[in-house]
Amino acid sequence: MENRTNQVIELSNGKEYLVIRQVVYKGDTYYVTSEIFNDGEDFNKELTFLKEIKEEDKSYVDIVDDKNIIITILKHIA
Repeated sequence: MENRTNQVIELSNGKEYLVIRQVVYKGDTYYVTSEIFNDGEDFNKELTFLKEIKEEDKSYVDIVDDKNIIITILKHIA
């Protein structure tokens, strides 16, 4: 597993997120991120949670909507 803390992840929609923390929960990798604006000069004040998904030889990330997972991640990194 590659450590992506302090790296930028770009989603397929072109939005970029700075990885603040990387967490493994129940065998899945999650990223606590902040969206980057204005060519990297500003950050969104709200956190975005991403989950790494691996299929065959490819991997991608998806936004986490499950509030229970988000709360659990926050409890473990605080």
